Amino acid sequence: MRLSNRLFLLALVCPLLAPPSAFAVQAGPLNILLANDDGWDAVGIQAMKNALEAAGHNVTLVAPLVNQSGKSASLTFDLVPVQQMSPNEFAVDGTPATCVLLGISGILPSRPHLVVSGTNNGKNVGPDTPFSGTVGATIAALRARLPAIAFSTDPPPGDPAQHFANVANFAVRLIARLKAVNPTPGVLPPRTALNVNYPALALGQVQGVLVRVQGTAAPGILTYTEVAPGVFAPSVGAPPPGEQEVPGADGPAFNAGFITVVPIDGNYTASSNLLQLIALLLGGLQP
Repeated sequence: MRLSNRLFLLALVCPLLAPPSAFAVQAGPLNILLANDDGWDAVGIQAMKNALEAAGHNVTLVAPLVNQSGKSASLTFDLVPVQQMSPNEFAVDGTPATCVLLGISGILPSRPHLVVSGTNNGKNVGPDTPFSGTVGATIAALRARLPAIAFSTDPPPGDPAQHFANVANFAVRLIARLKAVNPTPGVLPPRTALNVNYPALALGQVQGVLVRVQGTAAPGILTYTEVAPGVFAPSVGAPPPGEQEVPGADGPAFNAGFITVVPIDGNYTASSNLLQLIALLLGGLQP
């Protein structure tokens, strides 16, 4: 990560647990495209919409008609039916990434300042992240050269509506902090999105906010078992043998009660060391 981006993120994180009014003046209104993968009427996205509007932002909700979890950044290439549910709410019969690109090109009168995705019902940390439709919506935003933030959480037992409201209020503070640090419509450095995960804890139990890298150790892997001839059911099996986590990973911090913030850029290229190794292994290969 470039030094300028590191300094930007360090300035971002420290005051994020301040009261909601702490950055209200600096933040100002943003034009926000709001998406998710759970569906346009899910508790998480509705709580997010309410909180962002209460903070003064102009929010247009463009989200899937039905649950589209696990769709990653896949796109719908067929004709896409859209239903207008309210003046600023649109239900799209397509994937989360489709919702973002369709909203930008076909619904909003002008490009939004920011794309927000979530809050998702279920965490998106570590190697599960690329499968997430919530995160996939931010990848589509990056493709359109827009900053984006994905929010996910594991709701605790009790009142999920209150928990989603807590996450949404945190999102308001995070966005306000971004705006205070970078008071331009860009909000984030170019080609940057954030994957934010909020633990299943009450307000006073959250340990803090940490910027982390996407982990690689899977707590389990999705497997399929034949339950009838030609019919397979999914389940979560044991992780692959020898799994070891990378330093500074998001998963352990999330499990310890921290809100984790992982900067992502949609670039799937491996590290420079691995790039050099593969180039060495393939050196001299002829077509």
